[in-house]
Amino acid sequence: MLFLWFGLLVIVLLFVYDKFGFKDPRKVKCANLFAGPPTFPIIGNSLLYLRRKPEDVMPLIQYYFDTFGDTMRIWVFKRLVILTKDPRLFEILLSNQRQLTKNNLYEHLYEWLGNGLLISTGQKWFTRRKIITPTFHFKILQQFVDVFNQQNRVFVNKLKEMKSVQPFDIYGMVTLMSLDIICQTSMGVELNAQITNSEYAQTVREMTYVITNRMMQFWKRPDVIFNLSKDKVLYDKYLEVLHRFTRNIIEKRREMIVNEDIEIPDLDDESVGMKKRLALLDVLLKSTVNGQPLTNAEIAEEVDTFMFEGHDTVTAATTFTLYLLSQHPEAQQKVYEEVNKIVGDDLDVYPTYNQLLDMKYLECCIKESLRLYPPVPMIGRSMDEDLDFDGKIIPATVNVNLSIYHANRDPLYFDDPEEFKPERFLDKVLKNENAFVYVPFSAGQRNCIGQKFAMLELKSTMCNILRNFELTKSDVELKIMTQMTLKSSTGVHVGFKPRWQ
Repeated sequence: MLFLWFGLLVIVLLFVYDKFGFKDPRKVKCANLFAGPPTFPIIGNSLLYLRRKPEDVMPLIQYYFDTFGDTMRIWVFKRLVILTKDPRLFEILLSNQRQLTKNNLYEHLYEWLGNGLLISTGQKWFTRRKIITPTFHFKILQQFVDVFNQQNRVFVNKLKEMKSVQPFDIYGMVTLMSLDIICQTSMGVELNAQITNSEYAQTVREMTYVITNRMMQFWKRPDVIFNLSKDKVLYDKYLEVLHRFTRNIIEKRREMIVNEDIEIPDLDDESVGMKKRLALLDVLLKSTVNGQPLTNAEIAEEVDTFMFEGHDTVTAATTFTLYLLSQHPEAQQKVYEEVNKIVGDDLDVYPTYNQLLDMKYLECCIKESLRLYPPVPMIGRSMDEDLDFDGKIIPATVNVNLSIYHANRDPLYFDDPEEFKPERFLDKVLKNENAFVYVPFSAGQRNCIGQKFAMLELKSTMCNILRNFELTKSDVELKIMTQMTLKSSTGVHVGFKPRWQ
């Protein structure tokens, strides 16, 4: 038995050596021009995250930036990673049409999300982006407002049924509302997760925890090691739940439209009206590439991507915005007065598309929330070619991680960066003219395709909640952590005091 364990250890060590062995001399030479923490032979800086709690990561990265500058290097075995919060490098990478490849950490999402819009690159990415873009045309977004209001009403009624003003962790309830919205708008199917609860929502949370742990615990990244861990059993279980959910949605929508003649309208034609709500899934089911329809597998990878991104990121943005408004009653009151002025005080009347667009101060509050707590705190690129930045070469194939979270809190670009000050967006008084200082939805060609959708949904939710409730403060502090998206390990606690009492 001892011999077998020794043999297994040798195999693992050989795999690790092959995967993470000695560093490329050219990369070492380039890396030495960047500051960074001291490295150990072979393993580099891999031990830096060992035994770290999820809520320790963001402060640790901030410490690195304070110590080594806005752009620094880290070695994970032989893999060089450039970590930056410099908006100048953001601009170079995000506006460069030749630097579109996501970094290797996204590989851990591949089995779940497939090679869809989030992960794909090259011609496939361009083709899919072109197919999906029409579903976010303003004519379609106008119709989605009815769904926002419908699901917001369910959420408000659930709060009324609770009959309690004590603050509680709102993450779970908001998740179910966001899931209902993305399912109905993008898939054309009513899930009713807020009423029946949802195995999918809980499974997404568990899956992101497993994947995040794998990313942070570098020794679990190789398949040969991860497949031997207990996390692999959980991973396979969660994957089956998530993929079964997607398959059921696709099959249900196919049945609904089998006898319907759904066409993709010319949305640029001002005379075209939308008789029926057009869902993302309808577009995918009707689209062709080189004359051939998309396969079920190709459709599924886009559905999986939108179901995850469309509810998890919006959930984060919604909960943090509600939290910040509860902590800042003066800003909350301004939003309430703006909403009442635009929509009126009749709670049976719901905001329209144009009315949501008119809510400028509410939009500033949402933008400020996205600055302080960006749902996607960090994005990554794998260099497709060498890049000269400030006279230093970042070599091809190197991972570059862009920390949106830390850039948004840099005093070089934001006055009182830790303070909630929505007026900074109302007056557009920023300390720097570089537009890439603030990129909560990323930027360039790979920016978030659903950012207008997300902003409308956030406005609708805030509007409908604040018309019914005053948000009250909790003493439970946030402990920020990354779990694919930004979350709080202590939950996000908010109280809801009925306005009609």
